[in-house]
Amino acid sequence: MCFLLKKYLFTVCSDQPIQNNRSKVSTTQVISFRTSMSKEEVRQLFEKFDNGNGHLSLAEIERAIINFYPQFGTNRKAILRAYKAADTSGNGFVELKEFNKIVQLLKQYDTISKVFEELDTNDDHRISFQEFKKGFELLGEDNSDEESLKEEFNAMDSNDGNYVLFDEFCMYMAHRQMQ
Repeated sequence: MCFLLKKYLFTVCSDQPIQNNRSKVSTTQVISFRTSMSKEEVRQLFEKFDNGNGHLSLAEIERAIINFYPQFGTNRKAILRAYKAADTSGNGFVELKEFNKIVQLLKQYDTISKVFEELDTNDDHRISFQEFKKGFELLGEDNSDEESLKEEFNAMDSNDGNYVLFDEFCMYMAHRQMQ
């Protein structure tokens, strides 16, 4: 079982700042994000950024996020991941019925992105086993045996590339949250 991920996500999701020198999580950002909007609010926001064709492109969604949720406007990884997850029709655009899902998913992917960035200590946009292992040490969880850590890491590394990419990390975290 991965104590690091559970403890880390609990820390981020419970509105408490992470206690280390690389923390990028702002308590005020987490608290100020509103994920529930009425159907009318969602429709109005959608229409404000729709160019009239009845669906939003990634560029239109980014504009909406920058205007409505400026604290997430720079987190392109989270925006792109939420966009892909919300586009259930697979047509490359988000319709009104899919738009509310972006609002709901954005905070989740933003939080996961911040955890990923904390673990990615060399900023190469991927997590090595050594970075993963170091994450345990930063949180005082260094009592886990190396074999258990390697099993957890390999479960995340779905393409067996010896690194965990952001999409793999998101998929793994979504799977863990459903358990």
